[in-house]
Amino acid sequence: MSARASSAVSRRSTTKPSTATDPRVPRRFGLVGQEWRNQRNGILFISPWIIGFLVFSLGPMLASFYFSFTSYNVLKAPRWIGVQNYVNIFAHDPYLRTAVVNTLYLAVLGVSLGTLLSLVLAMLLNQRVKGIGIYRTLYYLPTMLPIVVSSFIFLLVLDPQFGVINNLLALFGIPGPGWLSSPDWSKPALIVLGLWGVGNSVVIYLAGLQDVPRHLMEAAEVDGAGWWRRLVHVTLPMLSPVIFFNVVLAIIAAFQNFVSIFFLTDGTGGPARSTVTWGLQIYTNAFVNGRMGYASAMSWIMFVIVLLVTLGLFRLGSHVVYYEGAEGNARRRR
Repeated sequence: MSARASSAVSRRSTTKPSTATDPRVPRRFGLVGQEWRNQRNGILFISPWIIGFLVFSLGPMLASFYFSFTSYNVLKAPRWIGVQNYVNIFAHDPYLRTAVVNTLYLAVLGVSLGTLLSLVLAMLLNQRVKGIGIYRTLYYLPTMLPIVVSSFIFLLVLDPQFGVINNLLALFGIPGPGWLSSPDWSKPALIVLGLWGVGNSVVIYLAGLQDVPRHLMEAAEVDGAGWWRRLVHVTLPMLSPVIFFNVVLAIIAAFQNFVSIFFLTDGTGGPARSTVTWGLQIYTNAFVNGRMGYASAMSWIMFVIVLLVTLGLFRLGSHVVYYEGAEGNARRRR
């Protein structure tokens, strides 16, 4: 190429206007050219979710917030009563204490046992043995069943007279409890049902275990650390973000537990209201007693409680959860 041609190409390349300053390029919200098109296409792709969230989630949430300050039974127009619903819940609801105690019982004990069991199962399924894929599939299969089907199966398994568990206990001369027909054993029965569906957590823990750096385990083993020290000082710290994630989701699900309790007790919270929870009370007030405004107030109280518990867990997690890498450690120190 001649010197004249190369200089011409150089002049054209240096004088070409950039898209950031060229007035001919359309500008939208501070974005130009390809940036704007990418932004537009991204919004179009997620627009079905945005529309669904606005119509089916945010809209009903705002409506329930308004109804919580009204006397509303669906058949008549809502009548504004201010914070009276909230006052009645804390001052005059005869089942408030029972619902709170039962909900906390199922949440604390159920989440604790579920976390421990799923973590132990994940460690067992992380072993390199023949046919391990079959065992992993068997432990995950119960989670594929709808909760109604699982509840129906447990009605048969926990039957006081003909149930499988009580028949097995009878072989050893142990009288089986009444389970769902006994006020003392109804909540443990619900916890057993929850433990049966730990497959989702097991899969997540198993993925976290396989992501633990192998060189750390080998270094600890070379230093003479036994399996317990490797578990406490290597495996659990590296697995702490996964444990934190599962615990947060499990607590939120425990506070919202409704379907299994409704199915197993025919919506009564029996026997002797021993399985009445906050979620069941919301349903009873809204669709049985026709107090939709009162139920909306209960829903927002549950929302605030779950929000505060979740924020507290995140605050605690910043001190006990180990994030690998400089950025995570800096976050932990803060």
